[in-house]
Amino acid sequence: MARDCSNPRYVRAEGSDEDARLDGYKPHAQLRGEVTPEQFFCLVRFQLAGRMSPEEEATSYPDRFEGGPGFGETGFQELKQKMCERHPLDAVYVDVDIEEGKPTGHEGRHRSAAAHSLGIGKVPAVIFVKDAFEMHREGIEGLPERDLAALDRILSRCGIERDGRSVG
Repeated sequence: MARDCSNPRYVRAEGSDEDARLDGYKPHAQLRGEVTPEQFFCLVRFQLAGRMSPEEEATSYPDRFEGGPGFGETGFQELKQKMCERHPLDAVYVDVDIEEGKPTGHEGRHRSAAAHSLGIGKVPAVIFVKDAFEMHREGIEGLPERDLAALDRILSRCGIERDGRSVG
């Protein structure tokens, strides 16, 4: 990176920001907050357990992540530069299915790994709770206590605590 990067930050894109594309999707089913890159990658490994090759497993940690198809070193450096310039970026996302008892989807490995490589300790995160919009119109507040306890067990596997509609 050619430019100064003495104080990088991962700034969450919101509202009309170009990268806030998933912010408005079923907001009543979202937990928002910040997680460490390690916690995010922990959820990714939990989601993909048993489906990764040994090579993929070895790179499923933020300090060893090497990108994926179509995402080379140039793209990774561009992400880091955006964080150095404090350009707003989409939060990392994890889809959680309480019925399955695990995460079922994610977005943000590159952003999380870039933040980790810059020494950024927390990244903005959204945990999307599938059960909260499929079965309960009230969203997370409408989930039965047993489902909230199951959600907390899923998150706690990676050291993430939930406080109402927030994670951190």
